[in-house]
Amino acid sequence: MTSDHDYLGNLQTVLITGATGQDGRLASSILRNEGRRPIGLGRKGRAAAPTDHPITDWVWWDWQDRSMLEDLLDEIKPDAVLHLAAHHHSATTNLNDLASDAEDMLSTNMTGSAALVLAIQRAAPEARLIAAASSQMFTPTQTETRIDELSKILPASLYGITKAATLQMIDHYRRQCAIQGGSVILFNHESRYRPARFVARTISQAAAAISTGAQDRLTLQNIGASADWCAAEDVVEAILRIAASSQNADFIVASGQATPLKDLLDAAFSCVGLDWRDHVDSREDYPQPYLIGDPSRIQAACGWRSVTPMQSVMADMVTHDRLLLEQQ
Repeated sequence: MTSDHDYLGNLQTVLITGATGQDGRLASSILRNEGRRPIGLGRKGRAAAPTDHPITDWVWWDWQDRSMLEDLLDEIKPDAVLHLAAHHHSATTNLNDLASDAEDMLSTNMTGSAALVLAIQRAAPEARLIAAASSQMFTPTQTETRIDELSKILPASLYGITKAATLQMIDHYRRQCAIQGGSVILFNHESRYRPARFVARTISQAAAAISTGAQDRLTLQNIGASADWCAAEDVVEAILRIAASSQNADFIVASGQATPLKDLLDAAFSCVGLDWRDHVDSREDYPQPYLIGDPSRIQAACGWRSVTPMQSVMADMVTHDRLLLEQQ
């Protein structure tokens, strides 16, 4: 990640959905620190933002009320809208909970996205819309399946289906109604703000807890897995670069290389003086098909590339998680 933020250009007022999540928090922090105005757009009925969040200007929206959103867009006249809100699968196995999970995913990822796109098209067509899509729109077919912006969309999950639908809807409105911006197809990206349901944060929390005696062991499903991982700070820089540019296209945002899960374990446990092999159990240890993103388009268009080593990301996460344990 660069040491300055000249790439923000003329971005001044930026409306952010999903601002309490990892990417929204990091983006709003950069904008706020550079004297720009990030505004959080939250869904009514959801938890309030944490008190230490960099955004102080929040609006709460009933996602069925498009007229309210149109009035808001007309009032604040944002330079860009970062649509980062998404509902992921939970870890539940209860059939009733799974049905509710799917309903929330369809509502948030599709209905809410459609309302946002239509409101921008009607009330703020000059605003650039940058929406977070996902590598889960694709299914790996071999050990290393390389993906670019022209790869065939083949979702591997309901989450991927909802993301693909939103990407295609935005593409339609960009071509037919001159909506500006596009989708960023995000691969795995990590930071201290990643929820524990993601494996990198599971590892960092376990390394911190085991090193302090608060936990005995960590059990993972398959330590032979690999993925395209990079730093969330780098990914957020990519999102902001695209928002500040004049590029109206979709972009892969990824490291472009594979990282074995064992490398994340090495990085996390070694920074607390431990060998992960002494503390980690795995049900399986074999390679599986995985995706690698090709970031050539964004490198050429915006001069972006992933530069932060995953070893540094994991070390920061473990240090942060140890501090949280000490504060308990």
